[in-house]
This record gives sequence, C-alpha cells and structure tokens, in this order.
Amino acid sequence: MPDRTDFHEFVKNTDVLREQPTDIGVPVAELRAWRKQYGVSAGITRRGDFDNPFDLKIGSEELESDSWRGFKRSFKSGFPRLVLARQVHKADVVWHPSMKPPDGLIGDADGHATRQSGLLMCVTVADCVPVFIFHPQTGSMALLHAGWRGIVCGILESGVNTLVRSVGLEPDQLVVHFGPSIDGDNYEVSPEVSTALGLPTPKTPTSVNLREVLAERARKLGIWKITQSPWSTFVDSVHFFSHRRDRDRAGRMVAYLGRPLT
Repeated sequence: MPDRTDFHEFVKNTDVLREQPTDIGVPVAELRAWRKQYGVSAGITRRGDFDNPFDLKIGSEELESDSWRGFKRSFKSGFPRLVLARQVHKADVVWHPSMKPPDGLIGDADGHATRQSGLLMCVTVADCVPVFIFHPQTGSMALLHAGWRGIVCGILESGVNTLVRSVGLEPDQLVVHFGPSIDGDNYEVSPEVSTALGLPTPKTPTSVNLREVLAERARKLGIWKITQSPWSTFVDSVHFFSHRRDRDRAGRMVAYLGRPLT
C-alpha cells in the first residue's frame, strides 16, 4: 500500500490494462487477461462499421433488434441467460442468486452482481465508465455503470457492498477494472459537478477524469488491485460511440461480464 503522501500520484498511475479489439461474431474489445487468468468473459462491444454501426441502444423493441440478436447469439454457447437493466444514474445493484437466474431486461438498475456461471451481466455505455469487479477466491463478480451522477450516489460502494454482504468477502480481495470511457481531457464539467464528486471547487468549468475519481474511491474502500483501460470513447471514434462527441447521434456499446458454462 502506498504512503498517504503519495496517494494521489498512485491513483493517477494505476496500472493500464488494454482491451483487445477482436471479432467473436460481433465486434468487441475483450479483456483477454481476465479470460486467461480468471476464466471469465469481460469486455465491451465496439461500434464496428461506420456505414452500418453495431448499435446496442435499448429501444421500443427492447432486446429484439438485429444488433441485440447478434450479440446474444455470439455468447449463447456459454451464457444461456443474459441480464440487462435500464440505467438511471443511481446506485441500485441487483444481486442475482443462482436459484432464480434472470433473463433479459429486468427494470431499472445501474449494476449487477452474481456468483453463478452461465449468466452474462450487461450494462450500456457511451462515455460513462463500465466497472468490472471480480473476487478470484469465489468467482463472485459485479458489473457497474458509473457516470458522474452514479458516482456521487455511490454506485461503486454499492457494488462492493453487495458482494461483501452476499458472499462474505473482504474488499481487499477484490480485483477492479475501469473500462473504456471518456478521457479527462475531453470531459469538462461545471463547478457544481466537481464539488459533488468531492473534488476542489473551481471557479470555472474544468476537466474531470472519472476513472481517477473511481480509483480514489476504490482505494478508500480498501481495494488495491486496480487497473484501467487506456481507451477513450471520445478520442477513439473508430472503435467507440461517445455521447459527448456525437451528442444525439451517438449509439451505445454494451459492457459485459460473466463466467461461461463449461
């Protein structure tokens, strides 16, 4: 553990872990290190072809668009069940027990947690941070959607506490990864948002790195095994949608996490 005088520098220098662009039937950026080390599927979809983007918005047809059908088909062999909720930028995390696995769209929530195999947890993102949490000793895991409002509401703390309560683990046993999201240089917020995030209050709008904010919160929870993606959804337009870059024309990616059936 670093000395507290070096705390903020340590947070900024959190280890980088890059998702690898690949095609599994649909375009994804896969966290291959987690597959190799922990046996889980973790990653985020990519936008794919510019002329025919792979958009996973939740529309009136819910999960029945061609893109969603293709996504589910690509994971079907290892994951007979998929769970997704409508994100509302709060801190509700749903625990999915093994006895009654869900399937499909289940209402409003910004996170999921489970210890069962065969359930693919999903969150939609387009600048917000997908947070991947894993407990190697039990195989328990959580996937969170963290925008600034969710961070203020305590989505990270809620996800960690859900695992602590449900499994009986210690936070320092967890591994956390912050996935592709908007970078700090391109995410300007009002002074009020900076204050709400627990940062110094500037006199004018200023840039904020949400992954650094989350890393500091994780450290305060006692978590030290933290990595973050180098990908920026704003900068890397070839791979990712960005709500702030594309405004009303932005599509959505899906971050996913689960342990496949063997």
